[in-house]
Amino acid sequence: MRRLSVLSLLVLVPLLMLATATLSGCGNKSTGKKRIIILTNGYSPFWDAAKVGLKEAEKDLKLDDASLQAVLEANDNTPEGQVTKLRQFASQGDVVAIGISACDAGNESVADELRKLKDKGVQIVTVDSDIDRERMRDLRTAFIGTDNLAGGRELGKCARYIRPQGGELITFVGRTGAQNAIERIKGVQEGAGENFKNWPTMGDEALEDRARKNVRDAIANYPKLDTLVGIWSYNAPAIADVVEQMGRRKDFTVVVFDAEPLAIQKM
Repeated sequence: MRRLSVLSLLVLVPLLMLATATLSGCGNKSTGKKRIIILTNGYSPFWDAAKVGLKEAEKDLKLDDASLQAVLEANDNTPEGQVTKLRQFASQGDVVAIGISACDAGNESVADELRKLKDKGVQIVTVDSDIDRERMRDLRTAFIGTDNLAGGRELGKCARYIRPQGGELITFVGRTGAQNAIERIKGVQEGAGENFKNWPTMGDEALEDRARKNVRDAIANYPKLDTLVGIWSYNAPAIADVVEQMGRRKDFTVVVFDAEPLAIQKM
């Protein structure tokens, strides 16, 4: 539980500092608590852990004393869902800070809503998956999350260690436009090196049935394919299920991100 508190502290400390500054001069605490909201990019055991850590940090940081509360809001895996949520937050006067895990790094509609919130004085950080850093960096104070490029390189090195002779590699992910996906995939390719042929990434829009179909289609379409890479958490059990069902586990090197419980069981 303590480790989860550390995760949430990384999220909440900058938000708390900014939100407290926003609240100064507001006066009467009897008007109710202000909200610090973490908006996810979808559903995953990662966010279940983050939610537990969020509540731990709420106690550790004594948010109640500052008339603040921390809330995690789950999105439906689409930028459109995030736009709807952000518009709702803009209409609610008790929201003082938002941490968002962007579904698509360069989505202009999400950026527009974040800009409106920022103009209203709501403080913004990105969590887990960033917005486009070249064009939209000014919309958020900070990004809190993994160095996904470095993580991708390490996973690519794992593939290279297991298959030093190289092979044919394909990556599977929910949304190909997400910042963490873009960086992880690039890192995997760099880490795997020149001995691997990289087939185009297959996106599944965070639909688990489609994730499994993508694995089956890739195996059918690329006869020499031998390395399957899961970029988001549920891609790992999707890959494992398909190769097991096909009776072809021995034919593939499988390397994946994230500690999805089902992935751990498959290992």
